[in-house]
Amino acid sequence: MSGVAVRMTCGACGAAVGSGDTVCPACGTALEFPARGGAAPSPGPSRARRERVRRDRSGGRRPVEPWMVVAGLALLALVVTIVVFQTPSPATRAVSGAAPLSPLAGAGGQDHIALLEQAVRDRPGDLDTLRALANALHDHRDWQRAIAVYQQYLQKNPGDPDARVDMGICYFELSQLKGEKADEYFAKAVSEMELALKKSPGHVPAAFNLGVVYLQRRLLEESNEWFRRAVAIDRNHPLAQRAQRMLDQHSFGK
Repeated sequence: MSGVAVRMTCGACGAAVGSGDTVCPACGTALEFPARGGAAPSPGPSRARRERVRRDRSGGRRPVEPWMVVAGLALLALVVTIVVFQTPSPATRAVSGAAPLSPLAGAGGQDHIALLEQAVRDRPGDLDTLRALANALHDHRDWQRAIAVYQQYLQKNPGDPDARVDMGICYFELSQLKGEKADEYFAKAVSEMELALKKSPGHVPAAFNLGVVYLQRRLLEESNEWFRRAVAIDRNHPLAQRAQRMLDQHSFGK
């Protein structure tokens, strides 16, 4: 019978194996041959080993093991926590009520800013151009320069609540950088937004943004107060509706 070829297979997955193989090339199971030169592998791995190497024949997927379930539940809990505690950023200029400009990015944004700076130099009394420059710097996230131009604009037009809230947002963004002046910038953000609301008591964006900045600081009582104030001013305003959703979304708002 020495001339008869014997077909050797893996006891775990049934794939053909060679006499020189120590592991199955198909599933990776260790092959155990008889102690004396026989041609056939052992009948197969123990039950514990079969459980480790069992695969879904159609897709090659690993079996679901307990540790996978635990890890999946932990990940789901983390995602839920992030969603629940996610807070909005302060409203942008477009939301706060000022006329939006085209988005600025890269060299194109700097070119636009340069043109506006030249226009301000050519027409120093043109408040619309000065405001447009402040807004462009705001959009370009150049907070310090934007604040300087907003201040220049507000010296000539102190009754514009949108510009004052926008400047407050710039101060708040600077406070988010966590530098040594973070608290000072946050206080200025609150002060400018409160001043905007004092000068214009019906200005919903000021109340809404105060709710947002306090929420970002996890000062929940103050945040709720300003969100409720925004709703009380005009519950039909889009930002007042957002404020109400924030109050409804979180348990601390009930």
